[in-house]
Amino acid sequence: MPLSDFVLSLQDNPYFGAGAGLFGVGFVAAFLKKSTQYGMILFHRQCMMSLEVASKDKSYYWLLNWLSTRGMRTQHLSVETTYSQTEAGKIDTQYDFIPSPGNHFFRYKNTWIRVERNREKQMIDLHRGAPWESVTLTAIGRNRNVYVEILEEARQMALQQQEGKTIMYTAMGSEWRPFGYPRKKRPITSVILDTGVSEKILNDIKEFSGNSKWYMDRGIPYRRGYLLYGPPGCGKSSYINALAGVLDYSICVLNLSDRGLTDDRFNYLLTTAPEQSIVLLEDIDAAFESREINDNGVASAEARIIFMTTNYVDRLDPALIRPGRVDLKQKIDYANEDILQRMFSRFYPEQPQSRAEEFSRTVMSHNRPLICRYQTLFCLYKTTITLARELVCLVLGFVAAFLKKSTQYGMILFHRQCMMSLEVASKDKSNYWLLNWLSTRGMRTQHLSVETTYSQTEAGKIDTQYDFISSPGNHFFIYKNTWIRVERNREKQMIDFHRAAPWESVTLTAIGRNRNVYVEILEEARQMALQQQEGKTIMYTAMGSEWRPFGYPRKITTNNNCYSRYWCVREDFK
Repeated sequence: MPLSDFVLSLQDNPYFGAGAGLFGVGFVAAFLKKSTQYGMILFHRQCMMSLEVASKDKSYYWLLNWLSTRGMRTQHLSVETTYSQTEAGKIDTQYDFIPSPGNHFFRYKNTWIRVERNREKQMIDLHRGAPWESVTLTAIGRNRNVYVEILEEARQMALQQQEGKTIMYTAMGSEWRPFGYPRKKRPITSVILDTGVSEKILNDIKEFSGNSKWYMDRGIPYRRGYLLYGPPGCGKSSYINALAGVLDYSICVLNLSDRGLTDDRFNYLLTTAPEQSIVLLEDIDAAFESREINDNGVASAEARIIFMTTNYVDRLDPALIRPGRVDLKQKIDYANEDILQRMFSRFYPEQPQSRAEEFSRTVMSHNRPLICRYQTLFCLYKTTITLARELVCLVLGFVAAFLKKSTQYGMILFHRQCMMSLEVASKDKSNYWLLNWLSTRGMRTQHLSVETTYSQTEAGKIDTQYDFISSPGNHFFIYKNTWIRVERNREKQMIDFHRAAPWESVTLTAIGRNRNVYVEILEEARQMALQQQEGKTIMYTAMGSEWRPFGYPRKITTNNNCYSRYWCVREDFK
């Protein structure tokens, strides 16, 4: 029976129409679906390969960088902003575009590879403070070498970017993370130590690095510890940086003062330090004051080079620097004549040796020189001509500052011991007498202030009079062969409420110690004021807490029954 006839016969079949047929069709469809799924799973397991790289793994960043620059092209990107430091110290900003979370495809050596970047929104990487991430590579085939080649290319690419630079690591949690920018390798000849010191340490490290089998065959722990001690600023840390550069090592800086640094974490960090690295423990005298010394710690690290520095070796516990933990101790001391001469010749190679010897003798005759101090000096004055000119300017500046200070202190001492001064405030009665006397008798000046006054004649007419007095500032006059300086001050932010005017004062200053000069001046000023008021009655009224002249001076009418006197008027008293 043809298939078409069979299908037509099913339409007339009552059992098929009741649902059995539909059930059979659904069963066949489900079977085909499951078969496809299991077939895809089987194909994925047997014919495909995948590689997951978690964000905590070191190759994670290498792989992302490789994918962004060499491995693939995609329009769905994430940005990683990085900084790089040039040889001149300038910081350049660089934007690296990496695949965004999701699925991407690329072709590598005739093999199509799917890249799946996952980001767990509810899972945090505590060391990075960011969501947990992973990158999964999936390809058809069973040749794992494809992934090995990709990872190796990514590693080599990362090494090329860091070539000629020293990588600094710091402990973050329980792992080492790059710290700061990769630093350009410093030539070891740029750190000038005493003769033979640098060569001694460098040769010891090279001998240790090339004899691992010798240590293993004899059951000796394969580690090397170094202690550099001496005054601060003599080049201990600088030498370690230069040493790492010449050995092509990175530096792992471990802060022993970290309160969260337990013994277990300490040992773990020493064990998991990056390969070809120097573990640096700085200022261990301060760090180990409160840390218990036991058989673990430094001694537990294998295949490691550990450098410790201290400024005070006598403060260290002998158990910390015993043989087996510290294999070589070296003092980095103050600069001597040989070091100073080599430093001078390095910065000024065009100068003869005699100048270097003269420089070292001059420095050694004054103090115990720190290397960092004179290196800073050479960096400031990059040529000897500039150095000589700046040193002369420095000396002249010092002399000028000394003379200025000496002059200031000399003037203060002279003023206190050989001069006398008298201040007359505006609230004092003598202030007006003195200003009047200075304007008419005591001095002549072109810088004046005006005081407008009124007087009443016998006929009752009011006359206006302009009295010119010295303005605020400094003025000079001679009184009985004595030069006197007049300093009239006006306080702009201080008000004399009785006068409703700024607070003023007049200060007289003269050479000598005879106070009678001021007494004579004040007495003359008072007599002059009395002469101007002679034959007149002065009326006073209360203003605030003092008496002030009221109205115009009145002519005195005299007879046998009247006396000349001052009157103090009270309004409610007649």
